[in-house]
Amino acid sequence: WNRSKNRQVPLSAYLAMPFSLGGTKFTLGIGTVEYADLNHYYQNNNVLAPHIGTERPVPTPLPPNNPDSTVPVEWYQYFRDRSGSIRGYGAAVAGSVTDNISLGMSGMILNGKTDDVEQFLGRGRLIFFYNYFRLDSLYRKIRESGSSEYDGFEITFSGTYRGPHVTVGFSLKPPTAITREYTSEFSYDSTGIPSVSTVSGKDKMKLPWRGTVGLAINPLQNLTIGLEYELRPYSSAAYTSPAGITSNPWRSAGIVHLGVEYRVLDWLSLRSGLRGQSEVFEPEGNPIADEPVTYSVYSAGCGISYANMRLNVTYEYYSMKYQDIWQTNVNLNSEKRHSIMADLIYYLPQLF
Repeated sequence: WNRSKNRQVPLSAYLAMPFSLGGTKFTLGIGTVEYADLNHYYQNNNVLAPHIGTERPVPTPLPPNNPDSTVPVEWYQYFRDRSGSIRGYGAAVAGSVTDNISLGMSGMILNGKTDDVEQFLGRGRLIFFYNYFRLDSLYRKIRESGSSEYDGFEITFSGTYRGPHVTVGFSLKPPTAITREYTSEFSYDSTGIPSVSTVSGKDKMKLPWRGTVGLAINPLQNLTIGLEYELRPYSSAAYTSPAGITSNPWRSAGIVHLGVEYRVLDWLSLRSGLRGQSEVFEPEGNPIADEPVTYSVYSAGCGISYANMRLNVTYEYYSMKYQDIWQTNVNLNSEKRHSIMADLIYYLPQLF
């Protein structure tokens, strides 16, 4: 199966103002940005429960060779769909410690909403014997649809050192907790007449320390090469369910970003970039345990300046592919995304 959908990228806005205090230069900024894109879709038309074909952790054993020993397995179609995002609303301040060193701090209030749908559609019940199986008819439809609201707060510390040809920077994010409150309509149907009830609850996700370190080199006056390493130790992130049970369901990754900017003219810059990207899950039957799904993201763009305005346009493309490996088959999963992003900067004339 395949599915495609177009989405509009949410708008972001920033306002920054430089000022001096006691001979030290500062910059104060406020703004709003999309903190997390929560749009997601997944579908599997042939799910078995329990997963008798799993390779890890341990394959399901065959039943003994006698007519009274069987393994009953549910066979169903499953899909989930989530649309929405979490936005950040915050402020930042940065100051020059010396002519070359600047330090800053920012804080964001996190708030968002998503529409959520999850459905199980029974296709039958498989009864496995020692050397054959039987398929029984089974009608069962379970559907849950509703909405979720997210709240949290995040602080970031950052700093840069600027030399004649080299700039070094870092950012550091302390642990952050994001809570979700959800309300949904739960429908269960095994007879043709659904039973409907309302479900609500609250869960929480606590992210660990995270950080990035970057390096920018100017081998020529009009050429800049940037390299950044991002650490995502999400295996330490804790999820607390509505029942109060805490687990660590995600995977860690380290990501490298590489970018080049060439200023062709005073008013025109050309840019290109390559970065790694990582999901927080690993494929089914992953031959390297605990290693998440990874892929590359490619980008190209330009910056155009005119008077007090600057327009930046970027095209981004990625193709994510991974395999779910079972004992008797392989599921091929792929997702492609094309994105066009633009931002417009206007420098206000000095008022005083």
